[in-house]
Amino acid sequence: MIQWYDATHFEARDQARPKEEKPKSEPQKRGRKSKDERDGWLKEQAETEANLPLYDRKIVVN
Repeated sequence: MIQWYDATHFEARDQARPKEEKPKSEPQKRGRKSKDERDGWLKEQAETEANLPLYDRKIVVN
């Protein structure tokens, strides 16, 4: 029994998949953060620590 194959079938397998273009993100800053950014970060950390349950809080020894 003879089977006939379409030549485009083999060509389609050999082709490379189209590349998905990723949007370029802005490069991250290096070095020290500005005082405003640091103050904002410290406030966020204080809020998250204040909202932690009792068992998850850090033990502070004076």
